[in-house]
Amino acid sequence: MRTSALQLAAALTLVSSAAQAGLPGSLSGTWFNRNQNGHGISLEILDDNRAVAIWHVFDPQGQPLTLYIDGRIEGRSIVGNAYAPRGMRFGEFDAHTLQLPAWGSVRIDVRSCEFANLQWSALDPAFG
Repeated sequence: MRTSALQLAAALTLVSSAAQAGLPGSLSGTWFNRNQNGHGISLEILDDNRAVAIWHVFDPQGQPLTLYIDGRIEGRSIVGNAYAPRGMRFGEFDAHTLQLPAWGSVRIDVRSCEFANLQWSALDPAFG
């Protein structure tokens, strides 16, 4: 497994229900790195020390890749497993075709309301 990091900045801060953890719900919204066009995270802080993130990134061949992160809040960090969903066709909901293969793990350390650091450990070494 390889681990890398990415600096993120808040693009939009939305107000949502307050989380019961070390991170306020107001951190929910869209985060991105100005130096990496097309990369970004949609983050939702939930109750019960949970968070969900959708990471928009590119695979090693330059194709768009969307990762689903099921996270738990630990202090000022979000830690969770990342999955690379595939299957269902756009506009057709058939749960039997949905696959959620594990992609790796992700940690988002929130430094402030405007800055966070994302680290990942991918199962595929091509994502180093």
